[in-house]
Amino acid sequence: MSTGEDFPSGREFVLSRVILLDVEPDINEKAGVQCLDERDNYRMFMPYFLHWCLSKKEGENYFFRIFMEKMKELESYVEGVPNGLRIVSNWALNNTGFILFVRFLKSLNVLTADEERGMVEEYDEIVKSNLVNLVQELKNHRPMEVLFDIISTEIRKGNVQIVGLNPSKENNEYKAKVIGKVMDQKGVIALFHREPFRLIKKYFQDTGKDLRFTIEELRNDLEGRGILERAGEKRKSAQVRLRGDRFQAWFLNMAEFKKHCCIEDWEKEDE
Repeated sequence: MSTGEDFPSGREFVLSRVILLDVEPDINEKAGVQCLDERDNYRMFMPYFLHWCLSKKEGENYFFRIFMEKMKELESYVEGVPNGLRIVSNWALNNTGFILFVRFLKSLNVLTADEERGMVEEYDEIVKSNLVNLVQELKNHRPMEVLFDIISTEIRKGNVQIVGLNPSKENNEYKAKVIGKVMDQKGVIALFHREPFRLIKKYFQDTGKDLRFTIEELRNDLEGRGILERAGEKRKSAQVRLRGDRFQAWFLNMAEFKKHCCIEDWEKEDE
């Protein structure tokens, strides 16, 4: 429970573990007064709830059955999403907790059977709505899409360049940051991945958004979608020389890189 002013918003790992009860004492004075009057009872509510849960004759099977039913019901919402199993298991646990919570209230005669059923159905819709919104947000911010969106933007701004990708526009005069090079006769781009990931982190910091993936998850996304090529039999990166310096690089399929960065469209515009 939280008073709200410091509650971290937009974090699925928080939302899937708590039940938020909006109490606006300025708008609903009756609710505020009731919360104040009942404050001494709150300290015993959770121990009593846990005691009720632990006293169920079915034991662990009772909770596990509800949890697995919710997992099966919700798993289709996260198909194709990184960490989908973790996300859906968190929400299934949350939903299971709410079901137990309202059943407990019914056992205290706080709720009728119809009220219990109605609250469970309503909360099911809340959970599914949150999952739909979360999955859409994650799909819009998949690691690979974020990488290419930022690289594409920064190249067009003249802030970064990939040596050999578009020789006529390489910004030698203003020393645009080099983030990669075309590997001659290999059809691949050696991407100096640490600098692009630094740009990704800066973008999320500047916009106040949460960065929800690591550099390893970015690499895995590129590999899983067939864009990252092996640097060797067992290596996913390799050192590349450029102008006397060495850089650790990922090898990306150049045709796919140009397509996702819309570079082919720019070249048509230049013509």
